Order: sequence, then C-alpha cells, then structure tokens
Amino acid sequence: MNDYEIFDLVRQNYTEVNKDYIKEQVKVALKQPAMTKQEVVDGLVDWIVEAGCTGMNEHYRKYVFSAIAYLT
Repeated sequence: MNDYEIFDLVRQNYTEVNKDYIKEQVKVALKQPAMTKQEVVDGLVDWIVEAGCTGMNEHYRKYVFSAIAYLT
C-alpha cells in the first residue's frame, strides 16, 4: 500500500465516522452571513501564517494558494 492509498483510506474512514458532525457543520455554515472577499482573504492568510501551512499537505496547499489568488 502506498502513501496515497493509506491517506485515502484514512480520509474515507474519518468522513464515515464524522458524517453527521460534518453535515451539522455545513448547516451551521450555510446559516452564517457570507463574508466579503477581503474577510475571506484575510482569514485565509491568517490561517496560513498561524498554521504555517503545517496542517496541509502539498495536495491541498495548492488549492488554498489558488483560492487566495482568485479572490485577490
């Protein structure tokens, strides 16, 4: 089993275990007022600076950076 297969298995099991929790979080998020573009950019940048991007692997980092680029 390679790293991708292991990661995929962990992600699948995590999602299955937390499915109800994730659904509730999405419902809560949809009830919140939408943020402005600047608030989203500021929040993403704060998250990256505070987390030092250590919470993301290379696969997801490109999506976060791309989201910031599109928002700006």
